[in-house]
Amino acid sequence: MNPSKWPPEYDSVKVIVAVIIIAIAGFFVYKYMHNGFDATGRVINTRRGAPVVMPTPSLPVVTLLPIGAITKTSAVLNAKVPVMNEYNSATLTFEYGLTTKFEKSIQASAVDQKASATITGLSCGKTYHYRLIATNAVGTSGSEKGTVRTLACR
Repeated sequence: MNPSKWPPEYDSVKVIVAVIIIAIAGFFVYKYMHNGFDATGRVINTRRGAPVVMPTPSLPVVTLLPIGAITKTSAVLNAKVPVMNEYNSATLTFEYGLTTKFEKSIQASAVDQKASATITGLSCGKTYHYRLIATNAVGTSGSEKGTVRTLACR
């Protein structure tokens, strides 16, 4: 550009290409900035085709599964839990005790829609009551009550 020549001469092709690039970039910035949420406030993703609505967390529904290994002083408790992912996670706790007041609790681990925990320090030949409590952002729910009897004290 010659500083003594004003206004500078522009190549019309370069101007047209620049305007097209700015328009396309503006369109994508607008799409990115305005497609983060839908009318209900849920997050959506439109970058890979059709919009995908992320699931809204719901109250976890948990059900007991058959007991695992039982010994004189321990038992493996199992339960079916909903899919646990970044959109629907829950804290899972087995409560147990000699009565339905569930005097003790233990944190459960969840893998492939199955929660399990090993309770130890039990007395031989006794019946223990247990249930699973699941808490997430929506609230708290519990499974039905179950019982497990430890092996005899022979």
